[in-house]
Amino acid sequence: MSAAVEKSNLAEFIGKGLKVLWFQDSVIAIVLAIVFAIVAIRVSTTPKGIIVVLALFPLATAAFVYYFIGNLWAVTCFWRPESQR
Repeated sequence: MSAAVEKSNLAEFIGKGLKVLWFQDSVIAIVLAIVFAIVAIRVSTTPKGIIVVLALFPLATAAFVYYFIGNLWAVTCFWRPESQR
């Protein structure tokens, strides 16, 4: 992903912002995967409210991206052309 950003004609600020968004999204996904694996092992001892709160983290991340960065820029970061699907 870094190589693609370096080769692109994105402004430096936008390129670095894209890297940060990619990194934070990856970290959140990995941490949630580990936590949900632990929860799956100990289902009976985990309150359902904790599971719901953890599941809301990706939603909150997306909401903050759209709120602070704006709809247009955020959509272009997460949009893939038809040829790459």
